[in-house]
Amino acid sequence: MRLRNNGKDKASWHFVTLPEDISKEILWAQQDLPKEHKRGWWSVKVEAHIGFVKRKTSVFPSKEVGAYILPIKKDIRDELKIREGDELSIILTLL
Repeated sequence: MRLRNNGKDKASWHFVTLPEDISKEILWAQQDLPKEHKRGWWSVKVEAHIGFVKRKTSVFPSKEVGAYILPIKKDIRDELKIREGDELSIILTLL
């Protein structure tokens, strides 16, 4: 998966677009969640492992790219020394 910037500012949000098959699995899993676990905007709570960093966050569906996207905060990008366009290996666990 490749990191991309959502704006021109270096501090702006960066996102990883999840592959289509994984996005479909998340959508199907989200539909089966009990009402108390559902979140706004069809977001889904996840735990993301990127390199040696593990964080709880959410993935969001993007109509623009037709898949779920994972935001990567600046502090994590700095800690892992990752930049826009870098190829990332990510392990996601639905919470």
